Order: sequence, then structure tokens, then C-alpha cells
Amino acid sequence: MSTLQLLTRLVCGVFLLLATPASKGALILNEVMANNVSAYSHSGSYPDWVELYNNGAAPVALAGLSLTDNLSQPLKFIFPASTPALAAGGYLVVFCDTATNAPGIHTGFSFSSVGEEVGLYG
Repeated sequence: MSTLQLLTRLVCGVFLLLATPASKGALILNEVMANNVSAYSHSGSYPDWVELYNNGAAPVALAGLSLTDNLSQPLKFIFPASTPALAAGGYLVVFCDTATNAPGIHTGFSFSSVGEEVGLYG
């Protein structure tokens, strides 16, 4: 399976929108990068990543939300209580790799190059 097919499968197959109460805005799983080999470098490596976008008018609390690459395991990564809220109109890149001691938010899992799911739960 080519990278384009994998990315299409990820984005089109399980592109999820998490609607939250109006006071919290709306959080969108905006982009998914699987099998990253040159698109975005982080600390000298090229991890898989997802981009979250807050299209609402108020900040969205991320603490307690979860992200997964397996819809039957929705709590695979839970945003810690210390995670700052995502500002209105803001974007956040979450790295899908095992470099949990590196700067930024890291899920502890990465995407398979043969196809995967991605889910955002609140």
C-alpha cells in the first residue's frame, strides 16, 4: 500500500469530528500524517503525527480527551491533566511515536504502514 493510499484510508476512513458544548468550542482532527519520511522533522526524526484544530470561538480543554490508532481501544492515549487548553482558532500537532520524553505531546504509539484507524474521544 502506498503512502498516499494509507493517508487516504486514514483520513477518509475514520476522520472524526468531536463536537463539544458550545462553551468549549469544537475540536477537529484536522490532519493525519502516517509513514512520515520527510514532511515534518521533530528532534531529528520524522514521527507520525496528527493535527488538532479548534474551530470554535473559545478555548477547548484537552485534558482527559483520548486519541487512539485502534477504535476498539479508545483510551490508548489520554491527554494528561497538565495539557493546556487549545486556544480558539488554534492548532496542535500531536506526535504519534514512542519518544515520550521528547518535547511536545507524544502518544506512545505510531501508525502502521499497512493501514490504521485514528479516533479522538471526549
